Amino acid sequence: MTYVSSPQQPLPTPRSSRRMIGWQVIQRWLLQIGQAAIAGLTQGSEPQISHHIRADGQTTWRIYDPYSDQSIICYSAAEVREWLEARYSLRHYGDGTASA
Repeated sequence: MTYVSSPQQPLPTPRSSRRMIGWQVIQRWLLQIGQAAIAGLTQGSEPQISHHIRADGQTTWRIYDPYSDQSIICYSAAEVREWLEARYSLRHYGDGTASA
């Protein structure tokens, strides 16, 4: 069916188009909720590391561990790596030692 517009009468909007727009809004909203839930579940326990340069020029790294709810300050990248290795070995093996 073809609609021809006239100056007095606007083109009709089919009902199915209005329903489609409403569905798209709901679908977009559900997608955003799903993405937020996935981000919360997957990123919630990962450590957050931020790099800082103090006024005196000293470089530091702040690590926040949501798993233990603790923060630490490291003064070298080697300290950060050491902390990460210890954290993951403790989480995977319980006491830091592998079972035979």
